[in-house]
Amino acid sequence: MLVGLAGKNIRRAMEIFLDFCKSGHIGTQEILKIRALRGNYSLPFHVVTRVLLRLNRRFYDGDHSHIKNLFQADPTERFPNNFTRLAILSWLQVNQKTQGPAGTRGFHRAETVVSQLVLVGCKFDQVLKELQYLLRSGCIYVEHQRQDSVELDDLIILAPAQDSQR
Repeated sequence: MLVGLAGKNIRRAMEIFLDFCKSGHIGTQEILKIRALRGNYSLPFHVVTRVLLRLNRRFYDGDHSHIKNLFQADPTERFPNNFTRLAILSWLQVNQKTQGPAGTRGFHRAETVVSQLVLVGCKFDQVLKELQYLLRSGCIYVEHQRQDSVELDDLIILAPAQDSQR
């Protein structure tokens, strides 16, 4: 599960594991059960999800969690769209087997994604901002492999952790 969350990056999976171990959301009773049963005790699902979602914070914050909220929108927007991130990832998943402009399957121009989503009602600048967020979050990759910016003429692809049909 950790390797999947880390996008098949073992170093990132180890970081997630260490964050999991350092989290204060695992109660002393759970730790005592693990020790008493000599490791033959599995943490309940609700404890694992609470730890993965909150990490070292009191409440969930999608910007600082390993699990991202696809329906989160910027509250400062005048008319926020809670489906922009999901629409971007869905478009990339639907088109992952089609060849992009460079002839490589799955790599498509950011301009194409933006123009297609503008046609269905998303705002141009909001799609660009969400592309930046998805890039920083590791949900998409850009051909230049930097995580600082996505330009309209960059080729983008769905990251391996989200690519479940390949």
